[in-house]
Amino acid sequence: MRFVPLALVAGLAGFMLGGGGAMAACKSAPDSLFVDQFEQLDDTWGTSRNYDVEDGKLVFKPPAGYNTTAINNTSLYDDIDICVEVSAEAPLEDGSCASIVFWAIDYDNYYSFQISTDGQASFWRRQRNKWLQQVDWLEAPGAAKGATVINELRVITSGRTAKLYVNGQFFRQVKGQPPKDGSLIGVMACAPNEAAARITFANLVVNPPKPETEPGAGKPAQASGTGASSAGGGQAGKPADSGAASGGAAGSASGGGSSSGATGGSGDNSGSGGGAATGGSSATGGSGGSASGGGASAPATNGGGDAGSSGAGGAGSTGGSTGK
Repeated sequence: MRFVPLALVAGLAGFMLGGGGAMAACKSAPDSLFVDQFEQLDDTWGTSRNYDVEDGKLVFKPPAGYNTTAINNTSLYDDIDICVEVSAEAPLEDGSCASIVFWAIDYDNYYSFQISTDGQASFWRRQRNKWLQQVDWLEAPGAAKGATVINELRVITSGRTAKLYVNGQFFRQVKGQPPKDGSLIGVMACAPNEAAARITFANLVVNPPKPETEPGAGKPAQASGTGASSAGGGQAGKPADSGAASGGAAGSASGGGSSSGATGGSGDNSGSGGGAATGGSSATGGSGGSASGGGASAPATNGGGDAGSSGAGGAGSTGGSTGK
């Protein structure tokens, strides 16, 4: 498990429970590659003080200003159809987020499909300890808003392309560079600077991709595209409201790309921050412990090792990664 501070990122969205729960795409089958109903915390998730299994759910509790990533070590996959049900528990904290992690090599190299409380979603690449925005925050068809609701995220990969869905509705088709020798999967949750979050994951299923099971099979595919994100602070890749994570505050602003924060120092709970600067890359956390962050940034940058872990932070070896 590794810890580095996080700047303000987007919140978690959901699908209304009152309407009968999430859509039923997260179904296991005899040929399923991996299924986790979270009856207990499987050893392949590693261990962490920031997540555990409670009542059939994998519950993430990232502290204020942090994200937590957990990569599962059960298997290496080629093309997959992965889905999971996510929810933000009340009271809802604006600036929380949830994500499917796929095409993962380790905690410093993976792709993340994220969703927010305002009905938007985005797509990011984590590479060499940096965040690279692939698709900006855009309205996601089918995404609901609020706490105590469930949202189903689904990713179907084929070679270097992936189709992203929210509650069975198409969001984007994206391109990437999957590991040539197979990849890992996982999940991620993050909390705003002002408060800790409580995010749950349930009914995680990895199936081999089958065209006949894709949402809207037999119908014309929705065209993909890009667009500007809506105005407002509190989303990944946008300047945050004032009161950023320790080490420097950033003034509030709307829209825009990711802001650049200070690099955390090395050592346990060390590192000084700095104010955010617009237009740069995401802030980089320090090694060997939680580094106090700079201003607002894109999704959190993993780094360092948390107290009590081996510090190596390899995929699943010491549990999840909490980072900036």
